[in-house]
Formats: sequence, C-alpha cells, structure tokens
Amino acid sequence: MPADTLGGTRPPVSFMITTCGRFMFVMKKEAKARKVRDEKICKELKHKSWDGKKVIGFVTCFHCAKRRCVYTGVEQDYLAARVAFQQKLESVSGRFSCGDLLFDDDHPLSKVIVQKQSLTCESQIEKAYYNKIERALKLKDLCIYCGSGADDEEEDDTFLLRLPQLQERLMTDGYVCFPICITCVKNGKKVVKVGKKDTAQARVERIARLGN
Repeated sequence: MPADTLGGTRPPVSFMITTCGRFMFVMKKEAKARKVRDEKICKELKHKSWDGKKVIGFVTCFHCAKRRCVYTGVEQDYLAARVAFQQKLESVSGRFSCGDLLFDDDHPLSKVIVQKQSLTCESQIEKAYYNKIERALKLKDLCIYCGSGADDEEEDDTFLLRLPQLQERLMTDGYVCFPICITCVKNGKKVVKVGKKDTAQARVERIARLGN
C-alpha cells in the first residue's frame, strides 16, 4: 500500500472509488426520498404544485443565502400557530440550511407550517416565492438562479432583469419570465419562462432581432 506524505499509508484508488460510489448512491437515494416526500405533502395539503398564494414567509439559508419559502395550508390554522412560527424562526436564525424543516413531519405543526425538503443550495429560488396579485405578502424580487438582488434602487433595473428589461433585450420569446441577474446572464444561464406564449410579443422580438 503506498505511503502518504505523513509516513502512513493511504488507501488504494479502487477503495476510494468504491467509497465515493457508495456515498453518491446514498445521496441520490436520499434526494429521491425527499422529492417523494414533497410530492406526498403537496398532494395531502392540496397545494397545487406548491402554490405561491400559500407562501407566508421565508427562511434564509446560512450557506448560500437563498430564501426558501414557508407555506401554510389553512390560513386560520396558521394564524393560531403564528407565535410558534415566529419563535421557531428566531431559534434557527443563522443555522437554517436548504432542505431543513422548521417542524419535522411528525410534529403537529408540520401540516400548518410547511416547507419543501428536496431543496439544496444548487436549487433555484422557488417559483412560488415571486409575488402574486392575490397574495398579501409582497417579497423583494431576486434572481431565480443565485438569489441575488440589487444593492440599491439605482442599480436595480440594470443588475436585476425583470420582464420589462428582458423584453427590451429581446430575451423572452413572448413568455413571462422570472427575474435573472446580469451576472447569471453573462455566465450563460438561460431565462426561465412560464405560462403560455404571447405570439404578438414574440413577433415583436423576432422582427427587432432581424433588424439588428
């Protein structure tokens, strides 16, 4: 067995490859279980694919600084549990990580204060995070990829590209698009589209591209 720089021995390459493979298998299995859990919870609570109207707040990951949504099922139940929710938020401040649950699934409040468990630091900002006309809670727009926002209002429209800025840049192809920061665009990230295509807007952009 080869010696390492400290005079001991290091495991053979085949051992390290096998160990790495087992680790990856366990991680994939756990990720699949978390995804199945999220689908089950969503179906049980009739959240309609994690409906944005059900978002009552967010928790920030201390690793990636991305905001992760907190949902509720019945508003009356949430109002009754609001104090416990605030206390829990304060208790985990600075220690929450993507995929953590404020209340484990066996806790009575787990069906009142609900989260996705399948999220990782590589996951996009949840689409439900973004503001809905019907939702009283209004949140700051963030880049759907990295979760960044502008540092101040003067830079807001140049750093974070929302639908009007994306349309000006002929990047929507007629779709409603989520905000994306200029850094992610430069790094090759694609615009995230949603809904049905607006053929008139798509035609405007296509003609403008041909004229450039």
